[in-house]
Amino acid sequence: MSSIDINKDVFPLIDVVIAAVKDKVIIDELEKIKDSQREYMHAEANLRKKKTSEIIMAISRIDQEKILLQHVCSSLNSEVKNSVDKLIHFLDKERNDLLEEKKIVSNNHSTSRITSKSKSDNNDSINGVSLNKGDILAVTRKGGLYRHYGVYIGDNKVIHYAAENGDFSGRISIHEASLSEFQDGAMLVYVLDFPDDGELPTKRGFYGDDAKLQHYRESLFFSIIRTADYHLYSPEETVERARERMGEDKYSLPFNNCEHFAIWCKTGVKESHQVNEWITQLFDFSRANRISIY
Repeated sequence: MSSIDINKDVFPLIDVVIAAVKDKVIIDELEKIKDSQREYMHAEANLRKKKTSEIIMAISRIDQEKILLQHVCSSLNSEVKNSVDKLIHFLDKERNDLLEEKKIVSNNHSTSRITSKSKSDNNDSINGVSLNKGDILAVTRKGGLYRHYGVYIGDNKVIHYAAENGDFSGRISIHEASLSEFQDGAMLVYVLDFPDDGELPTKRGFYGDDAKLQHYRESLFFSIIRTADYHLYSPEETVERARERMGEDKYSLPFNNCEHFAIWCKTGVKESHQVNEWITQLFDFSRANRISIY
């Protein structure tokens, strides 16, 4: 069977045909096509992830070399220092080249990718914030006490990790919900836009401006963990990854919450900035008060 190009129309088109035909044999063959396309998409994603990881490791080595050079530079004479400055400049250029290569790898086979600044193809929006398939949505709860996350899948629908009647009321599972159900009356709604380099995302629609998540006080440890497995998936891949986990009911606030799920769908990294912040604050408090947390 010749491979069909993966794009946002493949799976919906197959579903339309399945809904229209009555012959079970044909339906079974169409389901096989969906399975083969899904396997192809995952194989391509894994190849890109491997290449991206190699580039990230190279960038990390360059950063370490720059730190070492900058450290010894102060003790050198001006002539040698000029040579070191030129070497640092060369490393900066090499780093930028690697970042550009990473962008190319991330965008490969993702022709329908939509960036945070591009026009939405379906004009969906919430509280004036434009929405695209594969966006990671966040809403505040309890006056900002915590944030709830989900994956926008289009047609005013979201896949999120929550209970059927509220975030925690009853059985908590990954399921599809309407946008209004996900919002649940929250006024502060924004989209997380993720960069290619594994840095913290920005918040689109946060009081009308992009805002770096600088208020998150995370330990350097979490940044290292993030960049090791970070891979930015296309909108279609993000939605597909969310659908694959529907029905899961292994919720854990510190290890597998709604934010862990949503960010994993987009980046392959299972993390929660809220949990990272709480852990960092706990360590800071314990150090300040010389308290053992072990």
